[in-house]
Amino acid sequence: MKALFCSPNPTEDPRLGASRGILDLAEAWRAQGWACDVYSAKGRKVSFSEYPSHLGDYLKAHATDYDVVDYPYHCKPWFDERHKAVLKVARSVLLQEHCQFHPDPVPPASMRSRLGNLRRVLKQRFGLKVADESTRNQEWHFAHADRITVGNSMDKARLIQLGIPYSKILVIPYGLTDSHLKRLLTCTPSLETDEPTLAFLGTFDYRKGCLDFAGIYEQLAVRFPGLQLKLIGTRGMCPDASAVYRFFPQRIHDRITVIPRFEPEELPGLLDGCSAGLFPSYREGFGIGVVEMLAAGLPVVAYDAPGPCDILPEEWLAPRGDRLGLVERLIAVLNDADRTVLIQRARSTAERFLWSDIVRETHRSYSEALSQIR
Repeated sequence: MKALFCSPNPTEDPRLGASRGILDLAEAWRAQGWACDVYSAKGRKVSFSEYPSHLGDYLKAHATDYDVVDYPYHCKPWFDERHKAVLKVARSVLLQEHCQFHPDPVPPASMRSRLGNLRRVLKQRFGLKVADESTRNQEWHFAHADRITVGNSMDKARLIQLGIPYSKILVIPYGLTDSHLKRLLTCTPSLETDEPTLAFLGTFDYRKGCLDFAGIYEQLAVRFPGLQLKLIGTRGMCPDASAVYRFFPQRIHDRITVIPRFEPEELPGLLDGCSAGLFPSYREGFGIGVVEMLAAGLPVVAYDAPGPCDILPEEWLAPRGDRLGLVERLIAVLNDADRTVLIQRARSTAERFLWSDIVRETHRSYSEALSQIR
């Protein structure tokens, strides 16, 4: 079986979560002795909005070189009778359809003004145009692809709610490479929690819960006056640390460390000495940052949202948007007397998500599906 894995993100920068997932998948696939290629906008000046059409044109001409084509589900429709024997797998890295039922958080009007209202409106208008085309493409692939892969069970439930057949949807998580896991296992979490340091790993934006951080911090600081917050890999909507600090009162800026970008090899050092992980995201495709913090020995508390829902134990999950519930669960974690057991539980949870295991299940699922169409 020869597979083509397609990334809508440039793959030159391994720090980007979406593209890194595809690169790690391909690396683990080859490590099993199976052939695959990766196709992205690498070496080409193709924007994210142009990529669906660009990829669609490429696949029309080259998909028959492969047994399996695993492509982003917003790709322009591309297959016809020539591609009947090719397994066509539409991949959702981040399922947009959740927003039809539970929209992502949005900033209040005053914050919109501070961030530049005119620029936001223009960007929103362009974004709506792109979103309309993307939605049409997604609906087409829902109907015509052989399989649809998602990263978590809530995504699957949402697609079933939208009328997609249960048997057509595969839940395939993301994971850590063996080498990355080995690096993270060298971390030394803090065993003391009188003045804890909470870590967050991910971009700092509305979907990730950036509007919730200040309130969560202030509630926790009542119980832990020496609380520190370390925000790692924030660059995205917020281009630098100063943009992140705007979301917090000036009086607590000295309690917050912001690291906009980092190299993968630096992550263990950045997580060293932290006490727990905080992840108030409202919607993930999977949530690899959660697994990385777990592998570093940090118990992670998150919203029970797409992604973390399949990673964390129930007692480390709070209802989506329930800041007080999140705080209560963090206090319980930080007050746990047996830190050694807690650290081991976090690490054993992370070890369930290794690419070496995930690709074997992916290969099995794709082989089974391929036999059904040939």
